[in-house]
Amino acid sequence: MAQDLQIEAYSKFWNFYTKEKHDSCSLVSYEKYKTDPAYTMGWVYDCMESDYTREIINSLNKFAHEIDVINIWSNYIFSDYSDDEQFELSWYFLQLPLYYCLNQPYSIRDRLIFCATHLCHQANLFNKTPEYKDDLPEDWKIKNKELIKRAKFWNSTDLLNALDNIASDNFKEKTFNYRNMAHHQIPPSLEYGTANFVKRIGYKEDSFEYTTFENGIEEKKTKITKGVVYGFGGTPPLKSKDLIDDLKQQLELLKIAFEAYWTMVLEHNNHSHIRKAM
Repeated sequence: MAQDLQIEAYSKFWNFYTKEKHDSCSLVSYEKYKTDPAYTMGWVYDCMESDYTREIINSLNKFAHEIDVINIWSNYIFSDYSDDEQFELSWYFLQLPLYYCLNQPYSIRDRLIFCATHLCHQANLFNKTPEYKDDLPEDWKIKNKELIKRAKFWNSTDLLNALDNIASDNFKEKTFNYRNMAHHQIPPSLEYGTANFVKRIGYKEDSFEYTTFENGIEEKKTKITKGVVYGFGGTPPLKSKDLIDDLKQQLELLKIAFEAYWTMVLEHNNHSHIRKAM
């Protein structure tokens, strides 16, 4: 019975995905982002750049595809089924795409930081940037601070600003900080269910004013209370319909950051051409 439901629903999904017009996310072209082979930055840089750029585009397009999957199931397919059927179909067809998409703004942002840092490092070495040392730390230590250090010799403002806009505090608030909670604590549920009914908020000091009488004279005093505070009530589930617009916005912010990354790549290559001409 459950298998028949899944087969029928997926057939509807596939027919809609392949035949019906819908507000799908645009994909990034691979052909558009290729450097002129005449402007080589050396074998290491060229191999890194080709590999990195391809994988970033892969990530952006996979993110776009999974947003479309969520959108079609939520807004076009589920309405044909009862609440009980939607619960089952959500477990089979929405849980993984939602989990994946909620992680991607952070993942692709960090990937852009990693790739841009390595390419700036290689470009600095190739151009013999004065006083620049080949002291890039291990890959797992490469964070935004390292990119700032390596990219300061290039026009990196647009890239750094674009990266700052991704996975902002507003996005974290709307998703109940899902990415961090999923990796380190107990995250909100997806579509159905409430999580974290009890939360230890921790030690807290509070104060309040009160009025007393001493020797017949009214006096205002302050009392400090100390203790551990617990919160009760739980975190409601994240709903796919509520997330789609925010995920699309994150995808567009990532594309802006990728364009800034590519502008930096072109600057590296153009500088290599200038060096050859000298």
